[in-house]
Amino acid sequence: AEKWKLLIDELPHLSHVKIPRFIGNLQQFRIVGFADASNKAYCAAMYIQGLTFTGIHSHLIIAKTKLAPVKQVSIPRLELCAALLLSRLYESISQFISSVSGDRLPARFFSDSSVVLGWIHTPSYKLKTFVGNRVTEINQLTPASAWRHVPSEMNPADCGSRGLLPHKLIEFDLWWNGPPWLLFPEEEWPSSKFDIPTELPELSNKGVSLVSSTNHPHFLRWISRFSSYLKLLRSIAWMKRQIQNLKRKKAGLSLKIDRFTTTDLNESLQVCIKQTQLYYFFDGDMKYAERALSKFSKLHPFIDKFGILRVGGRLRHSSLSEDHKHPILLPPDAHLTRIMVDHYHRLYLHPGPNALQAMIQTQFWVPSLRRLVRQRNFYCITCYKARAKGLTPIMGDLPPCRLQGGRAFLNVGVDFAGPFIIRDSLRRKAQQSKAYLCLFVCMASKALHLEVVSSLTTEAFLATLSRFVSRRGLPAEIFSDCGTNFVGASHKIRECLEWFNETSTNDAVNQFSTKLGFQWNFNPPHTPHFGGLWEAGVKSSKNLLHRIAGDAVLTFEEMTTLFAKIEAILNSRPLCPLSNSPEETDFLSPGHFLVGRPLLAIPQPPLVQVRDNLLSRWQLIKKMEDSFWNRWRREYLSTLQARVKWHRPSTNLEVGDLVLIKGDTNVLQWPLARVTQIHPGKDDVVRVATVRTPASSYRRPVTKLIPLLPLKSSPYPEEE
Repeated sequence: AEKWKLLIDELPHLSHVKIPRFIGNLQQFRIVGFADASNKAYCAAMYIQGLTFTGIHSHLIIAKTKLAPVKQVSIPRLELCAALLLSRLYESISQFISSVSGDRLPARFFSDSSVVLGWIHTPSYKLKTFVGNRVTEINQLTPASAWRHVPSEMNPADCGSRGLLPHKLIEFDLWWNGPPWLLFPEEEWPSSKFDIPTELPELSNKGVSLVSSTNHPHFLRWISRFSSYLKLLRSIAWMKRQIQNLKRKKAGLSLKIDRFTTTDLNESLQVCIKQTQLYYFFDGDMKYAERALSKFSKLHPFIDKFGILRVGGRLRHSSLSEDHKHPILLPPDAHLTRIMVDHYHRLYLHPGPNALQAMIQTQFWVPSLRRLVRQRNFYCITCYKARAKGLTPIMGDLPPCRLQGGRAFLNVGVDFAGPFIIRDSLRRKAQQSKAYLCLFVCMASKALHLEVVSSLTTEAFLATLSRFVSRRGLPAEIFSDCGTNFVGASHKIRECLEWFNETSTNDAVNQFSTKLGFQWNFNPPHTPHFGGLWEAGVKSSKNLLHRIAGDAVLTFEEMTTLFAKIEAILNSRPLCPLSNSPEETDFLSPGHFLVGRPLLAIPQPPLVQVRDNLLSRWQLIKKMEDSFWNRWRREYLSTLQARVKWHRPSTNLEVGDLVLIKGDTNVLQWPLARVTQIHPGKDDVVRVATVRTPASSYRRPVTKLIPLLPLKSSPYPEEE
């Protein structure tokens, strides 16, 4: 609060700050600049010093201060930025004065950082990238010999980097006129000799390799800055228009200000084509024209009256247009060709490669055009979205609950299906309502338990779960999708268990309540393929329901009875393929783990009516149960070995990848997102990732994420 009040009190003093614009009639003047930096800002101040009839004078002519970056930067680097700022100020001032006087002013530059002065006198290739780039620019704008050292207390840029209150600034002569020794001849200034540190920071250990390369002409480098074909042509047409208007103005004619015509754009295109062909086909010199013509001898090329290389071909006597009969020859690796293909690709509404190739060949002939068209089509964001496909990671290993025996329904998966229309009674105009199927599937034996549910609410599901536990026993783990009713049930069960544990008064009750607890595992959102076991059970149940009931509207009791029969049918299916041998008539089904045989098998009469020892009978039953699980391990588990689909590994997503989130809307309306976190499995395969959109963050399977750029792959697909 005190600092803010001080700032408010200082604001009126700003009205007393006056900067004289007239500096007098100076003779033999020079520019003197100072640079300094602090951890808050860096500053450059420039003075003009000259001789008048009253003596030597110096005046502040320009100064600039910039705040230090938010990211912490070392003081030597900030001092270097101040020196670069001073060099740029000198370049702008010297250009202005040179345009007036015709001479470039001599200059001296001062810094109180010996490290920066050492960098300026060091070859830039020996410095790290950040320092080397700035030293290179400083040496291009100012001579290294003009830089000198100045003590910090005599550096006027120091107050610009650290700040000064207005009432002090008004009378601060060091800022307005520079250090006192500027009023003396240069011989009396501080010594130009200074000691460069023996160990400079920011030195690079990189080696230097000399590579011979041919530079592009300036015009082609200028073309490469454009990503729009029409914008390039309009820019050239505008420059030609300006040249014409200068000539018309000199001749006293009216200026041409109307819009560009097709002729103007065609003339601009001719300029671009001639420069491109000159570089790529004629090696920058028309004396190599014969070599270029022989290179395309199959096309019988020729140079037209405008100096443009065209295809001669064999269509001279056809009824096609001249541009179609003799298209312009363009190199496939030129930037002009690429933006031209992009332009026609958008102009003709993103057609396929064949259609676009045919349209382009009516005016241009590009070797390997099909490959170039496919490449540019691959990089088109609109086309990429239209053909977007999610990633398909390799099918994961089965969880332990699918591979370990025990008892039926020890580990279960649960899912809902429906709705199904039911009627309240058998009356003719009985009121109709909705009912749902709740399916429980044993993760090991694939045994099913079907329940009819009246609504998709947490309370209804809790009642269904209670009926299931009462009949099949308490499970150890439950697996399900991220349905709202499942999530609510999990929360309520957790609350009930916490309450029950808190109200327990003895160890026996605590032990009993511990036995009642089970673990609930939710699949990630939008991942129905993670629960293929219960999804297959839902599919089989609905198929049987539609075949049996058809369009009939059943009552709740009839629907319950029908699903009980469907449950018996599905639990009587064989787990393994049946043998063709007539001797092997027995098969293993989920019913064996429930009642010791398929549920729909004909009951066998007892062979012996004699009462046996109960212990031996129990051992016999236990042996039969163990035999079922032995057959399950021996016959059934081996059938789960193969990956029936998703058997090819794909590239994993990484943090920072740009993706589209697949949805139910139009492809072009899918939101853009950035991967912020990945969730690899035990096999290090990423199947789920957290992405962030401008609205929020979401957790999605990679099958719902479409990367906008190829992941560690070739830049574009090769020709098939």
